[in-house]
Amino acid sequence: MERFRGKSNGGLHHLVSRIRADCLDDRIGVEVSFNQNEVRFYVSSKDMEKVSGLVNDVPEYELRLLQNECLEKRLYSGWSTVSPYIALFGASGEIKHLEVEKRCLTVDIFHSNMNRVNDKELLMFLERNTLGTICGVRKFSAMSQDSEEQEKWGRVTFLSHDTAKKATQLNLVEFCGGLLKIIPSRNTYCGAQNLFPVPDLRAKVVSLVGTVKA
Repeated sequence: MERFRGKSNGGLHHLVSRIRADCLDDRIGVEVSFNQNEVRFYVSSKDMEKVSGLVNDVPEYELRLLQNECLEKRLYSGWSTVSPYIALFGASGEIKHLEVEKRCLTVDIFHSNMNRVNDKELLMFLERNTLGTICGVRKFSAMSQDSEEQEKWGRVTFLSHDTAKKATQLNLVEFCGGLLKIIPSRNTYCGAQNLFPVPDLRAKVVSLVGTVKA
């Protein structure tokens, strides 16, 4: 429910504005009841089905984001001048993706009109146009006088290199009244300084023939 509502009710306000614009009815209202664990909306019967679909899409998408959420970690300790091998760990330590070819999984996202960007719509736009899955989101919140930093929305990690590559092909595409700029994340691609180091990876491989330790 907290993610549905958004910070300072920002997500909820944006959803209501979008619904009112789509239905051409400023009387439509949406409320979140934490005590009852439910979302209530007030709308005329003719728009009931449409509004119900728009409202239900939001928590379903938030649930999918939580289920796909991963931590990005290096697979060996020590320092290197190139990006180390990394893995995406999901719930219970499950390895969702193993990247051993030092290809980029994370992209940095900029937008020329940050005031028009809705976070949820941006993430849904990325997944829809890459046919892939987002497993990590890091919003950029620092204040800076640098024009490029002011346009930086944040960083998104995908479950596969191919999806991240497709995301970079959306560079300079118009979205929410401005232009997107999507580039491979330099922090992960050229040094992996934002990753959490872990001990060297040790694996136990079991086959039909026998057991091999590595």
